[in-house]
Amino acid sequence: MAASARPHRWAAAATVIGVWLNSSIFLADALFVTPPSKVVPYPSLRLSTADGLGVSYTGFALDAGHAASLPGFALSLNADFGTLSESQFDQLQARYCAWSDTKSKVRWVQDQEYTLLDFLPPIMQVVSGQYFQSTRSRQKNFPSFVDDRQRRYTEQEVLLTSNCWGFAWEVLYQSDNPDTSAMTVSTGDPTSAWRAFTGPGFDLIQSSLTKPHLLTDKRLRNQRLQGGDVLLLWHTIASFDRPNKVYLDHVVTCIDEDVYFEKSGSGDNVPYRIAQWEMILATFHLRCSIGSGGGLCGAIATRRRHGSPTCDSSRPLRHLASMLGWRTSTREIANDSTYSRSFGRRWRGD
Repeated sequence: MAASARPHRWAAAATVIGVWLNSSIFLADALFVTPPSKVVPYPSLRLSTADGLGVSYTGFALDAGHAASLPGFALSLNADFGTLSESQFDQLQARYCAWSDTKSKVRWVQDQEYTLLDFLPPIMQVVSGQYFQSTRSRQKNFPSFVDDRQRRYTEQEVLLTSNCWGFAWEVLYQSDNPDTSAMTVSTGDPTSAWRAFTGPGFDLIQSSLTKPHLLTDKRLRNQRLQGGDVLLLWHTIASFDRPNKVYLDHVVTCIDEDVYFEKSGSGDNVPYRIAQWEMILATFHLRCSIGSGGGLCGAIATRRRHGSPTCDSSRPLRHLASMLGWRTSTREIANDSTYSRSFGRRWRGD
């Protein structure tokens, strides 16, 4: 069946979110919503991994049009493999999800059609094409500038939201913790995020500081990258104390050569999605060129060390989040009976 002809059975928009912070727990309504969209061809999508395996595919996209906050955020990519032999299925699954210990729960069925999302980690399957709607609430017993003895009686406004590096961190957490079935929604300041992705537990793969042509040379850019690597886009800004202070713009997760998964930007009307390098660069290179006053733009790629203390499953999830200064929440996203299939979304067990 052609991708555009697949029936749409959308996931429920609302869910209850529990938020942890310094042993405090509260409930808030948070929304994962799927914007009105149409399926459009995207023939320029190239998947080097599938090409290397000799598996044919057709690129397509979910186009949210004016529902997106910017035109560059309208498309969420995917690839249609059609029906696959069991051998082809096993090879694609081994290559596209090898880096994650939380595996796709999709299984091979004769004459069933598959897309690229079917072979990615469940967290990517579930959120692809969706928006996260931020919420505000007033809570007590949260850290603040008031004395600890007064904290429990002082109401503070709490913003529950999501951004690109919070999502990328959760992808890595799930990749290091088998069969994770809850998603942490988080955000944080760019300095904390930069330190997290370049600190202990991560190896530097490559940087445009030492190889400036990484931004323009596709072969060089992809030479050392593999699935699960993290790409950080940045620019420099002038400040009163540092003439070339680095500002983190965006964080994405590599899934194939010049193909990434991302929370495409800050704000509510931006998708979690598969995107090509050109799509990412068109948005963030332009932004940093305007905002930096002619400052340097660049990219750095890092790889988390499997089983490192940074992503060690023995650490409580709330500690991992609070270590970065991030407020956290959880949402059930994947188990044996629930799986969200984008562009023909269906829930296993229905």
